[in-house]
Amino acid sequence: MPLGALARVAAFFAALCIAPFAAAADNLHWRCWYDQQVHITCLVDEVPDTAGAGAEVPLPANIPGIVKLLRKDPGAFRNRIVHVPLHTQPYDMEFTATLARATVCGSRSDCTVNFTSQLPPAEEVIALLNKHVPYLERAMPTTLAMAEID
Repeated sequence: MPLGALARVAAFFAALCIAPFAAAADNLHWRCWYDQQVHITCLVDEVPDTAGAGAEVPLPANIPGIVKLLRKDPGAFRNRIVHVPLHTQPYDMEFTATLARATVCGSRSDCTVNFTSQLPPAEEVIALLNKHVPYLERAMPTTLAMAEID
């Protein structure tokens, strides 16, 4: 194979490898794990500006309120821990990961979950919780101003 053709093939495969990561910045992303306490624990990692895009999907009338909020406004869960009760010890972690994704993403194609069967290091959890603090601080002055009026 000529060197020029080999370079084009290598560039093509490099583009294929990089494209999913470039698109991932526009995705809703959750970090979930089995907490060894018969729960799946989730924290929102990335909430793009277009996170409401999944809001157009019609929801059943009997869906719980928290699930409606997860689907329509995932940004409301910045800096909040979501627990999914399992009611029993999980034996199949692939199924548990599927349950985590189904719970926080539903049928959204722009949503991903990084699931592990063990607790992540404390530093990672703290980083996820602190990640959205600037967002929360921007929202707080309005709340504080309202409180000062009373």
